[in-house]
Amino acid sequence: MDSQSKRSPSLVDVARAAGVSHMTVSRVLNKSANVKPATVEKVEEALQKLGYRRNPMVDALMSQVRRRRVHLHSNLAWLEEEETDGKQRKRIKLLRERAEQRAAALGYGFETIFHKPNALSAERIDSMLKARGVHGVIIAPIQSSGSQFDFPWDHYSVATLGRSLQTPTISHVMMHFQHAMERTLEELRQRGYQRIGFWTTREAEMRSEHLPLMTYLRHNYRLKGSIPIEPLWLDSLSVAEVRSWYQSNRPEAIISSPFSGWEIARQLAVKIPEEVGFVTLSSPESAPRISGMRVPLEAMAHGVVDSVVAQIHRNEQGVPKVPKCMMVEASWHEGRTLRPQNRP
Repeated sequence: MDSQSKRSPSLVDVARAAGVSHMTVSRVLNKSANVKPATVEKVEEALQKLGYRRNPMVDALMSQVRRRRVHLHSNLAWLEEEETDGKQRKRIKLLRERAEQRAAALGYGFETIFHKPNALSAERIDSMLKARGVHGVIIAPIQSSGSQFDFPWDHYSVATLGRSLQTPTISHVMMHFQHAMERTLEELRQRGYQRIGFWTTREAEMRSEHLPLMTYLRHNYRLKGSIPIEPLWLDSLSVAEVRSWYQSNRPEAIISSPFSGWEIARQLAVKIPEEVGFVTLSSPESAPRISGMRVPLEAMAHGVVDSVVAQIHRNEQGVPKVPKCMMVEASWHEGRTLRPQNRP
């Protein structure tokens, strides 16, 4: 009796005290979203009352057991809209290929499911995923940011790339836009540029959570002895209107958040980089001439797979109470649309 009283409480002891099954206790400990709040409260009270402490060695062992089990029986699914524009389609295709490689390296199958926006119900998607043995789902970037998505959230471990999916908020992986903008501004300063303009669109700002714009405005706030240039919103502007902005502000360099700004800059009838420098926050490998930040597509694709797999190992499904955001650093690409750095 004495030794029994000193025994550490088990999951069964906690379950008995809370009036639930030991699997429910396990789900609460693993922060599963599939437990009612009232039940979570009962289990947490029992845990505290009994002084239950997790055994890290047992947790590590069980994680290995679950990992082996799900590798044998689990697939990941990549959900992608059919209707995407050409440039976006190439980038998403590269993300998909890198995600599939990462899934294979971790021992998972990989299913690609194309769908038309708002064409499939949550029930139909659920049926398709179950038929393919899918436990984790990656939602590819959505064409129109701010879109809602009809999906059986409660049944799957899920994550997405970027912030095109606004509702609900799930775990996501995105480029670190603030650091990218700070690095871009620093590169311009090192080359002696002082009057710096910024081009963006509402779509680009929503997808980047407004981080480039906020970083630029902070830069303008700190300027001394010069009048800052207001950001230019490219939405629905004609080339003539952009040219008028350029002539009025006379920037020494232009930062464009979307790569599409390059096509507009080429029509301003100015020499780049002799008369004005140009840089973008999304310089693609297909345009090596353009200076700017390279989007870390491979690292983002690997990160979103890792996020979903980690949720599967923790037995987490559904919309999380506290979504996680993984910010991936971009890299600088020198290009030829800026003048060289000033050397000491």
